[in-house]
Amino acid sequence: MAGNTFRTGALRNMEWEGFWKAHPDDPPMTGEEWDQKWSALKEWLSKRYNLRPIPIQKRQCFVVDDYSIPERTLQIEVSDVNILTFEFLVYVQEWLRNEAANWRVGIPTDDNVDTVILIYPDAIRINLEAEKDIEKFCEEIRPGTEAAIKRARRELGLDW
Repeated sequence: MAGNTFRTGALRNMEWEGFWKAHPDDPPMTGEEWDQKWSALKEWLSKRYNLRPIPIQKRQCFVVDDYSIPERTLQIEVSDVNILTFEFLVYVQEWLRNEAANWRVGIPTDDNVDTVILIYPDAIRINLEAEKDIEKFCEEIRPGTEAAIKRARRELGLDW
């Protein structure tokens, strides 16, 4: 990890393209730590949301299994835009506060870097306008997110 530049704090996605840490003195993340937090977030979400792709009941979201960057960031992909609510974001934030205080969770929405939701234990960051009324933002971003999901499914040949 030598040479990687990290920034700290509750950054918006558009504020930094490098790597992130909660605190400057955080040690490097291990693969074991990543696996444990990935599993723990999946378990937490599955208490309220469907994460399994089954034919009768489509999954609502999933935690991306991609340990490719050296930072404590997990990503949730939304499959059903109806779960994209302020309550959902607060539920994820509750997990961070209780289980992963030096982590954050990213939720891409409509293919726009300015509308990626970043959830921290003590903040939800998107962009200045969206943060004024996150509940309204969640409602307004759903159609664009739905279109992005459909585009991705078409490109992957997963029209379902």
